[in-house]
Amino acid sequence: MIIFTDNNMYMNDLLQFTSEVMNACICDIIYISSKSYDGEYVIRLKVSDKYIGCSADKIVKLYDHPLDDTILRYDCNKIKTNHGILSCCNNVLSILDDELFILNNLSSNIKFCYSNLINFVRDGIICKESKIDLQYASEIIHNTPHTRVSNLLEIDEIFWTILNDPDLHSFLKQIFTNGYHCTTYSSNTLKKDVDNTGWHCDYPYHTINYPYPKETLGVQVIWSLDDFTEENGATYFVKGSHKTCTWPSITYETPMHRMIMKKNNYVVYFGKLWHTQGINRTDLPRSALLANFSPLNIPVKDNISEQVKDKSRIIDDKLIFY
Repeated sequence: MIIFTDNNMYMNDLLQFTSEVMNACICDIIYISSKSYDGEYVIRLKVSDKYIGCSADKIVKLYDHPLDDTILRYDCNKIKTNHGILSCCNNVLSILDDELFILNNLSSNIKFCYSNLINFVRDGIICKESKIDLQYASEIIHNTPHTRVSNLLEIDEIFWTILNDPDLHSFLKQIFTNGYHCTTYSSNTLKKDVDNTGWHCDYPYHTINYPYPKETLGVQVIWSLDDFTEENGATYFVKGSHKTCTWPSITYETPMHRMIMKKNNYVVYFGKLWHTQGINRTDLPRSALLANFSPLNIPVKDNISEQVKDKSRIIDDKLIFY
């Protein structure tokens, strides 16, 4: 637990901070107690599979489980979040707006988890190498004449394997902590000189009014079945634009980036990240798989449930992940 002195100003700041962290999906809020214990407030935060706590000397620490008699495993003076650095100083929890950050004595797997989540929440996008070989899927898609194939799960088992990649879902579970489902899953092939898309946000954001809620309503995944290059139309995006919670408003001064990646990689990005398809100037088609994942309260977009053989995974016509 992290203990705070009985001060309404600090408590208000704390509630605002935890609300922002929850909305940004860096960590679960286990509980916030408004009850005073001997003039102190109690809060408990979960980050990845560890719990943020505070020792009697007010040094922030990570614990293995949420009970008050937690076993200390790792110590660190500061823990970085998307809104700054979480730090204890003079008996008060502070948020320091400072990019400099050191995690002392943390194991490499914990550091890796923090790095991915921090980069994702800050930039709105991360890229990872797929641990599943996408070559067979690439051959299937390149042998179809269609620009978009939406019945992937009926075509071959490889597409089910890709969609259920454990590495991908270990990351998505850090974002959707109460379960989620797949709302769309299809392929997309970009042929030469096609330019039929504009700057947009993905499902479900294009179906609702903005400003969008801070809560994450959709996360998009793109698997590269070919190299994504500037020449073959690698997707443009605006880093950090998901934080605006609005439909794209692009000017000549807007800083743009490209989803440049090798074949057999995948990118995960917030659905409200501003992005647009590039133009393929080469003679070869460039193909990818696309999936969208949303909280359980968001309706499905495509009828995926009928394609799923394992009906135990289907609840209310949704392909569920926990």
